[in-house]
Amino acid sequence: MQNVSGWEKFVKSLYDNDIVDRIYISGSNSNLLTGEYATLLSGRYVKTLLYPLSLREIFNHRKIRSSLEIVDSKADVFRLIEDVIKFGSFPEVYKTDDPLLKRDLLISYYETILLKDCISLRMIRDRRTFSSLAHYLVSNNGALFSYNSLAGVVGSNENTVKDYIEILEDSFLFRELRSFSYSLKTSMKSRKKMYCLDNGIPGALSFSFSENRGRLFENMVHSELVKNGYEEVFFFSGNKECDFIVKKDNEFIAVQATVTLDDNNRKRELDGLNAAMSVHGLKTGYIVTLDREEVINSSVSAIPVWSIDAI
Repeated sequence: MQNVSGWEKFVKSLYDNDIVDRIYISGSNSNLLTGEYATLLSGRYVKTLLYPLSLREIFNHRKIRSSLEIVDSKADVFRLIEDVIKFGSFPEVYKTDDPLLKRDLLISYYETILLKDCISLRMIRDRRTFSSLAHYLVSNNGALFSYNSLAGVVGSNENTVKDYIEILEDSFLFRELRSFSYSLKTSMKSRKKMYCLDNGIPGALSFSFSENRGRLFENMVHSELVKNGYEEVFFFSGNKECDFIVKKDNEFIAVQATVTLDDNNRKRELDGLNAAMSVHGLKTGYIVTLDREEVINSSVSAIPVWSIDAI
């Protein structure tokens, strides 16, 4: 829709003249309802974001709706989750069982988003630098960065990198996370992280799935948090690190993501979670795992990734 010139004037005329009862407008870029578009349609629309399928939606589609059904279908559940970790959950990708077709679809989506929703729509002249930045962010999904460090990587400047990241966020390809602080100024100045909103993009472009499985699982946890309504998502970085801090009902909750929780990593994961909770006075923390469920203490629990909607 955003590529059709004058669409917003046509929609406004339909609305103002009561020609139709209801109008649905779809687009793949948040730029759809900004600037002149938003001015012309102000007070006339309700915005809804549609993300790729959540785990809960996939389970419902497979008629796996209760904890008992999850236990009874555990092998199928694990296969579904591993598929989402590697290929994400765009509907067309989810529907096919052919891994080569999944990868081809995802690469096509990625290239289309860059070309149509970013480069063409926003009239980016330096296509090479923009594409290099996007590819670097996909390849370093979830890693800490500063705008200055990214500028050095792609041979550009800090302001251009900021602008390019905003464009990538508007296309719903990435989401930028800030370090959590009750001081907005401190949070804005801190280093950032970028996560893909669907696991399929970094999964398809990764050289080795096995080497990136932990980071892809972390990305999936972020995606599930967003899909389940946690719009305010941050991370904690200090002497220890905690993957996410989310806001729910005016309360902040610490969330750590790890595929497994065992004797080898328990102390590290708990140390990061406890550090975030202690520094910021948080009352509740969760360690999200592939399948482990455990009450660790009165404030901290381990939960399987499919239970994120119950946090």
